[in-house]
Formats: sequence, structure tokens, C-alpha cells
Amino acid sequence: MSLDPNELELRGAVYFDQDPKSAKHVAIVYEWKAQADDVAVVLSSAEFFERRGTALSGTFVSIDSLIADVEGEKITEAWSVEIVREILAKGHTFPSRLI
Repeated sequence: MSLDPNELELRGAVYFDQDPKSAKHVAIVYEWKAQADDVAVVLSSAEFFERRGTALSGTFVSIDSLIADVEGEKITEAWSVEIVREILAKGHTFPSRLI
């Protein structure tokens, strides 16, 4: 299965330089909705790399799961929290203190 760029919806962008543990970050966030629940992720090393690591993997998670991970402090990196709060969770109704 290939991803058609026309299936992507731009959700927003975040620039973050306030974390003393990491460098400046820029994130451009797109949303892609799979037509079925049984989608696997295959990342090409030509498209994805991490300078300090060698992991080439990915998973799909629900927005509910991301919000729960931020609230439960499983996700604590400031720029990731910003993406969840300011882009992904906007427009969702959750009984939480996150939004």
C-alpha cells in the first residue's frame, strides 16, 4: 500500500526551542486517515532517519491514547506535549485538564 500525498491533511506546525535537554525542534503535522484498521507501517531508511539512533519503526495510535500518555506523563518531551495539546487534541472533547 502506498500513501498518496493528496490524502494528507495539514494540521499545523510547531517550533519549539525552550527545552534545555534538546535542540530546537520544528514539527509539521499531517493527518492521514486509513481506510481500514489493519494498516502496517513500513518506514524507508531513505525517508526516515534519526541521527543518534538506528530505529526504523512506527505504530499508529489513537488521539485518545496520545492524550492519555501526555496526561499520565508517559510523554514528557515539551515539544511533543505541545503537538498533542495545540494541534492533535484541538476540537476533541475529553474530560481532562490537558485542553
